[in-house]
Amino acid sequence: MLKQWKNKFVLLVTLIGAVLAEDSLNCRELGNWPFSAANAVAIDPTRKIAFLGSGGGVYILDISNPNQIKKISEALHTRGIVNNLFYSDHRLYIATGTGVEIWEITTPENPKLLNRFNTKGKAEDVVAVNKFAYLADGYSGLKVIDVSKPEKPVEIGSYDTPDYANGVAISGKTLYLADGYSGLRIIDVSNPQKPVEIGSYNTPGFALDLAILNRFIYVADRESGMRVIDISRPRNPVEKGEFKTPGETFRVAISGNLAYVGNRYAGLRIIDISDPRNPVELGFCDTPGLSYGVAVSDKLAYVADGESGLRIIDVSNPQNPVEIGYYDTPGFAEDVVVSGNFAYVVDFGAGLRVIDISDPKKPFEVGSCDTPGGAYDIIVIGNIAYIADYDAGLRVIDISDPKNPVEVGYYDTPGFSYGVALSDNFAYVADGKSGLRIIDVSNPKKPFEIGHYQTPGLAYGIAVSGKFAYVGNREPGLLVIDVSNPKKPFAVGHYNTPGLACCVTVSGNIAYLADVKAGLRIIEFYGPSAKSN
Repeated sequence: MLKQWKNKFVLLVTLIGAVLAEDSLNCRELGNWPFSAANAVAIDPTRKIAFLGSGGGVYILDISNPNQIKKISEALHTRGIVNNLFYSDHRLYIATGTGVEIWEITTPENPKLLNRFNTKGKAEDVVAVNKFAYLADGYSGLKVIDVSKPEKPVEIGSYDTPDYANGVAISGKTLYLADGYSGLRIIDVSNPQKPVEIGSYNTPGFALDLAILNRFIYVADRESGMRVIDISRPRNPVEKGEFKTPGETFRVAISGNLAYVGNRYAGLRIIDISDPRNPVELGFCDTPGLSYGVAVSDKLAYVADGESGLRIIDVSNPQNPVEIGYYDTPGFAEDVVVSGNFAYVVDFGAGLRVIDISDPKKPFEVGSCDTPGGAYDIIVIGNIAYIADYDAGLRVIDISDPKNPVEVGYYDTPGFSYGVALSDNFAYVADGKSGLRIIDVSNPKKPFEIGHYQTPGLAYGIAVSGKFAYVGNREPGLLVIDVSNPKKPFAVGHYNTPGLACCVTVSGNIAYLADVKAGLRIIEFYGPSAKSN
């Protein structure tokens, strides 16, 4: 039954992919700046270089001084989302949502794409040994790719696992797959063209990743922690130990007799596995984000920590690991505006990012300014950017030097700032439960509130046209507020949309609302003119 359901799902995903591939009309992509939350990491210990998978790209970083990490390049953009990385001999193999990509990293400043190979599934992990790359390809199981000529990769073999292939490791001619709810699958790849399963062990959780040491394999089993399985007899693997981590176990790496576990919600855990039957936690470092990837080299652990970027942790004393450096990657892009040759992106978890788009085919980041809250919305007027910064109110950023944007002022609103609009010398902030806040920004260094209107629901989006502010709201969806006197705003109209009106824009007296549950709503405001108060 599981197999039958899986085959139907794979067919559905394939059909959807085929439709999406054709989902364009008179449009083509010129370029992209793809970076987002960090979810994979690999190390070149010889050259002291880190490769950090971030959204749909890879940062190449100089880690020779962990306290001061420097970006070498951000030119490596993938076609899909970076799920995992494998590095060997100046080549980087990238498992993306569309397959595997092979990049030459002889010159880190100028990474070169050798080729990509698209798979039917969703490539989650990859290892490369000799002339073959082995992919954990989601619902498509194992894929074996001949990469002896990396410019012309060719699939030569496959094995359809029962569930969802997440992680892959290899030792000699035996390959090990973390296969979701079907646990550990052990596959003989002595003939890469015809992989054959020779053993399996159904772990209690959802197998995501694995690492091998001697005759034991260590499985990151999500809610069931780390499982220790004896594989000395591959046809009859036996669980010998376990360690229940406090969060969800996503990744595992091994160095010496220590296992380093990337733990969602509970940071990096360091586990003594000198006795595999009785693993014991020695210490932990609670990272600020969600630990999706772990690599270890020279007493340092490198953690791909979601929206908190790369965290470098000194593990020379396993009982007291200490973070000694980090590199801040973007989190989740929420809004963008363009001014001149620059795009200004507000990023929930990473503030303002300034992208040079003078060549649309090769956009690159030139500057950033981390805000204290979660940046949601932005508007740019001249050399000033105004950001609705969630729990940190309104932030005012001087962007006269795009390479060095600097916060010059702020106003901490009482609620959660989701949207911002500007008219004359006033910033209008949609501030969640505290409604509409009107801020005087005639002096950007000293903004102050001069008026507010308590909306009945959650104020989320905002646009201003003439003497009216249009607030995207929850119950009602659209609220029209007369702001001709900013000190005494009052409502003059409303329209109830089915869901949450998260974004709003206005042309004349027509408001266009993006409603979470009901798509685009087009609403005409024909109410009375403002009354003098």
